[in-house]
Amino acid sequence: MAAADTGFRQQVREEFLSCQICFETFRQPKILPCVHTFCERCLLKHAGRRQSFNCPTCRREITLPQNGVAGLEDNHFIASLTETFQATVERGPDTEAPVDRCLVHSDQLLNLFCGRCEVMVCGECVNEEHDGHVVTGLRGATTMRRKNICTLLQNGREQTETLCDLLRRVNYAEGELINSRRKAKSDIHENERENGGHDPNLSSAEGELDVKFSQRMEGLQVTRGRLLQHLAELATACERAGNVVAEDNYDILCEEEDKLSEIVSKTRRFGVPELCLFYFISNHAEEDGGENIGEVIMPLAGPAYAPPSPGVSRSPWHTPPSPHLNRSPRLSRRQTRPQQNVEVGGPGVEPGRFAGPASVIISDSLGFVVDRGNKRIQVFNMEGDFVSEFSTRTAGDRRSSIPNGIAADSESQLWVTNSSGDVTVYDTRGSHIKTVKTNGEPWGIAYDNRNDRVIITDVRQHCVIILRTDGSPLATLGTVGRDDYQFDTPSYVAVNLLGDIIVSDCRNHCVKVFDESGRFMFRFGGKGSEDGRLSYPRGVCADEFGNIIVADYGNDRVELFDSNGKFLKHVASIEWPAAVALGVQGQLLVTNDCKHKMTIFSHYQRVSTSDSLSLCCSIRSLYDGRL
Repeated sequence: MAAADTGFRQQVREEFLSCQICFETFRQPKILPCVHTFCERCLLKHAGRRQSFNCPTCRREITLPQNGVAGLEDNHFIASLTETFQATVERGPDTEAPVDRCLVHSDQLLNLFCGRCEVMVCGECVNEEHDGHVVTGLRGATTMRRKNICTLLQNGREQTETLCDLLRRVNYAEGELINSRRKAKSDIHENERENGGHDPNLSSAEGELDVKFSQRMEGLQVTRGRLLQHLAELATACERAGNVVAEDNYDILCEEEDKLSEIVSKTRRFGVPELCLFYFISNHAEEDGGENIGEVIMPLAGPAYAPPSPGVSRSPWHTPPSPHLNRSPRLSRRQTRPQQNVEVGGPGVEPGRFAGPASVIISDSLGFVVDRGNKRIQVFNMEGDFVSEFSTRTAGDRRSSIPNGIAADSESQLWVTNSSGDVTVYDTRGSHIKTVKTNGEPWGIAYDNRNDRVIITDVRQHCVIILRTDGSPLATLGTVGRDDYQFDTPSYVAVNLLGDIIVSDCRNHCVKVFDESGRFMFRFGGKGSEDGRLSYPRGVCADEFGNIIVADYGNDRVELFDSNGKFLKHVASIEWPAAVALGVQGQLLVTNDCKHKMTIFSHYQRVSTSDSLSLCCSIRSLYDGRL
């Protein structure tokens, strides 16, 4: 037990009391203006002879005082806490010999234990004051104390995990706060440039931003201090108790049990702070040209602080663990657990939350989600963990481009349709590659790997546009109407391995399928809720057997049809399914753009029919004279 507690204590020290430059316990800690702390010696080496440098953690530019690193503020709290941790390790438990004679009967030894009164007694005490009580020998009493300490140690370790989790969230909230201020300042400066130079209103807004930032950061620092203080007391008590739990000295066990019980109870009564994420917004008032700073406040956690279990909806604060934590045995064991369906998201602006997730694709085992209202693309792994994001805002566009659909080509480039009528191409990190202009409002988009082309639905012109990958137009299919070659709001599109074009004709309540040359093949669906019927179908995708998965938006379900449009089965019941995407390992991603969430079904049960895609390929090749 002592070794285990020492290992946990080491983990706490490495995570919260170690410099992230030298990875050793803090020595003469200095705090930067961005509130990150490092050893003074490490900062001297990092800064060199420069007067300014980037923070090693958040990359914010830091300008040193005139006397350099020495002029930075000392982090007295971290220094004191580090000394407390170090002192308890060096001092160890108090092993002074206890008094073992009865205070009432000085000639008698305290060698018996009264279970009812929970005190050590001598033989005379049993006859006089403890007659009829259950009395055991010293060995039994010592065993009982050990069990009590072990139980308290378990409670203490659970509480330390909770405190560490809260500290990680405070660190995350600080990072989001710093990033939010940086983005808000960028917006202010951009507005200033657009207004032709210095504007006193904009300067005032920047000052207001700094005041709000300082207030929020100070609140987070106070919260961190309270958490670290409780963590220090609890970890110290657990370590001391763990070091003596194997002792045979009853009095030492009793003393450590009392101390640990007091600390555990104190921590249990500790009022958990309400943690929030703060996002700054620069609001431009058109009528007077002024500028003010608004805030969006989102709760970071509810009353339950344990990490989400498999099959439980992911909390909005769920973020990928740091590289250091990825090496912990507890997290690595997650990979061996059976996968379950996972819900991610919910309304919000912070990473991992959505404002209308309209489209989704899976590329290189990652899910790319179009977050329309937040004007960004978010990336998740197949366990629902947020990985990264990038904005769809283009340079000089204050209105921001609202993304609609997304597809990935053979080079893993991301093609994103947007409300301005453009199709923008990015790499997987969000770097802009090129922009393709269209005359309408492109929505759904798919890449045809067989013919190396891009297929787009246009909800304004009610047609399907086919482009070469260089952006040049190749063909246009359909007009507005109800006939086979007509559409009424074609929403989403998919392409199967044969190059067939699958289009969800939303307001005609059906799905239409065309071959690779654009020739109409068949339609299926029709308004209704019976098996095989559809109501405002939206997302579509195809599996390796040619089966077609449809998000039946109006009927709150996801349906499966074979390659000829014959109904096979209900895949899932889910409110307002918008987009669907299928992974190579059977994961099915379904978005809900009304409740702003995404569900990851870990295992989509494929259906191999007699009319499988391999058979279709052979027949189609024979028909085309390719065999």
